[in-house]
Amino acid sequence: GAFTVNKAPTSTGLSSSPNPSAPGQAVTLTATVIGTTVVTIDGGGTVAFNDNNNPIAGCGAKPLMGGDASCSTTAVAAGDHLTAVYSGDTDFATSTSNTVTQKLLLAATVTGSQTYGGSPTFAATPAGPLPQGVTLDGPVACTVVNTNTTISPTLTAGGTYNILATSCTGLSLGGTNAANYTLVITGSTFTVNQASTMTTLSSSPNPSAPGQQVTLTATVSGSDGGGTVA
Repeated sequence: GAFTVNKAPTSTGLSSSPNPSAPGQAVTLTATVIGTTVVTIDGGGTVAFNDNNNPIAGCGAKPLMGGDASCSTTAVAAGDHLTAVYSGDTDFATSTSNTVTQKLLLAATVTGSQTYGGSPTFAATPAGPLPQGVTLDGPVACTVVNTNTTISPTLTAGGTYNILATSCTGLSLGGTNAANYTLVITGSTFTVNQASTMTTLSSSPNPSAPGQQVTLTATVSGSDGGGTVA
């Protein structure tokens, strides 16, 4: 009688790199195809990459090399569901990969200011318009540095300081679409403003006799002793 040799089953795995990626950045999709009887499948069949079950332009029928097939594309968006389909050949059966969800980086800049002697305040601003279904939630607090290594400097008015972005806490993404993005915080300049002062003047004695010496006394509130009075 006839003897039938069935196609060997296969398994296809998919990865994307980088993930998360920056908007518009090229992402490399890599599919690895293995068989149950032969671990490495080399040279038979091709791999087609799909985005939300639709073919990705330029990523169809990629040949296997050492069991892998890859394609680079910029046509991916946040939350896209990526898959790879191995075509199979005369010896190996077709298979579909796991689904990879692509995330995008969402950048926010943190700025800060402080009135000398007061408490610092920080504000976060997205690098561009927020995607639909995403919110930037705070409040945010950060560490201020003179350089990237000098933590907690003595702050003086008029000085220019940096915000250590990796130290910022309290900022997060919210909304129904937040899971498809990864927040990246970038630091910015921290400004120390001069504190306001009040100067009051008194003279003694007042009234004074003609030719008598009069002492003028200026009292400055809000100052720590720096500066002069004219």
